[in-house]
Amino acid sequence: MKMKAVRRSLLAAILLTANAAWAQSPEKVRIHHYPGALLSIVAYVGVGQKIFQKHGLEPELVGVATGPDALAALLASGVDVMLNSGDNLMRAIEKGSPEMKIVVGNSRQMPFSVVARSDIPVAAGSYAQAMKSLVGRKLGVIQRGSSTEIIFRSLFTTAGLDPDQATWIGVGGVGTALAPLQNGAIDAYLAFEPFQTITVNQTKTGRIVVDLRKGQVASGFADFPYNFYIARGQDIKARPRLLRRLVAAFAEAHAFMQIPGNFDATVESASKHIKMERALLRQMVQDNLVTFGPAVSDAAIEKWIVFARQALGVKRQFRPAELLAKGLVPEQ
Repeated sequence: MKMKAVRRSLLAAILLTANAAWAQSPEKVRIHHYPGALLSIVAYVGVGQKIFQKHGLEPELVGVATGPDALAALLASGVDVMLNSGDNLMRAIEKGSPEMKIVVGNSRQMPFSVVARSDIPVAAGSYAQAMKSLVGRKLGVIQRGSSTEIIFRSLFTTAGLDPDQATWIGVGGVGTALAPLQNGAIDAYLAFEPFQTITVNQTKTGRIVVDLRKGQVASGFADFPYNFYIARGQDIKARPRLLRRLVAAFAEAHAFMQIPGNFDATVESASKHIKMERALLRQMVQDNLVTFGPAVSDAAIEKWIVFARQALGVKRQFRPAELLAKGLVPEQ
């Protein structure tokens, strides 16, 4: 009996030692981010506030500048999760890429605003009237034929207007789109941060005509989640513990950001990666906090599925369960 007691004590000691070793050896996880972009702020907060570490993870932020390149990085195992939009996910799967699924949300609203040059007359009143002010204008998008152009065109059709009555010009991202708006090469741009903050709050060269970040119902894009953290299907099956921890950490980072008393800490974490004047950064974070959230419901992803088929040329009829990692992704 005494020998059995000794063995039980020894086994307990071994288990305690193993648990202590696990606690001291967090799992490494490579998280994709868009360098310096507000879209990646949840990851920045998770790192800055050591939330990932709290969940037994050792995070490594891997900077990849574009959605297609992030997709390539995920498929090549260069990252464990990528931040990407619904259209890039569905197009890749339709073309034969290995299974990938959404594990946690990021943007619960579209991050875009239509920003017109400040000297362009914009009709006050309804959404349709505001969009009518852009008929016949020169409109900038990241790239011709991109999903941003298709979204911008959809804003016209939803308002009962013909998008072909405007001139469409590809001007690139924020770094190359500012000058064309200021010098008159374009009259408006489907913008994402920091374009809105720079043109509206800093240079005073732009005004917001339509703000999808606020979930304008008439636009057809209300409560339309734009991007998500996505993992390979094989990792969801083979590394469930890692991904459960990662999802829990992201959910906690989202919750942290939404607490008013944590605003200064959120801005401080963002400032390590987003280089801009502190007052402007605070304004940008404040204006966009409402657009972030971890939940992705079937109804929300169904909006992407419908839009992808109707406007983006995706032919496959996806079901939410094919895109969402059920049991991992928060749904409310």
